[in-house]
Amino acid sequence: MSLKVEPGTFPNLKISSSFQELAKTAGHLNAESDKLTKTIDSIDTALRAMNIGVSAWVEFAKWTGENDEHGGYEVGYDNVYGGWGLSLRRVCFDDSCPLDDPSFKGWLYNAAPRHLRTQAVGHIPKLIEKLNSEASRIAREISEGNREADEIAKALEMAASMERIKVHGLALNPEKKEAK
Repeated sequence: MSLKVEPGTFPNLKISSSFQELAKTAGHLNAESDKLTKTIDSIDTALRAMNIGVSAWVEFAKWTGENDEHGGYEVGYDNVYGGWGLSLRRVCFDDSCPLDDPSFKGWLYNAAPRHLRTQAVGHIPKLIEKLNSEASRIAREISEGNREADEIAKALEMAASMERIKVHGLALNPEKKEAK
């Protein structure tokens, strides 16, 4: 395929100029993206240092597919691909909405497409609020679980003590022997 060149135009100069502009833009894009990556890394490091092990997600965008299926994008904190961290994921709101790959869990934040990272960043404060709420709820559940586990442990210890007494020939309530 050959380019049709109009008299008095130089397509190579126009392509060269466009390419040079793209190179400048790419440099700026990469510098800003690197800055965002470092900032997100510091937020992510602070969250991981808390060792909360709690998942939470917040929606930051919606989408509609070709067949009227609906979904959204969420920013979250979760165990994605073997490690806890800030993450992004695509979700479907319809049962008939097949995602391309059911095993796809989303992206760690800084591995997500740039346009999603920039849309999600403003929703991180909401995510932190939700993480706090979820962590508080789970702490209450664990506290209740601890009480239940303590009761079970005490009951088992008592049962084991009674069994040891029986094995050693001791009775808890020895019958009174009649005097002869």
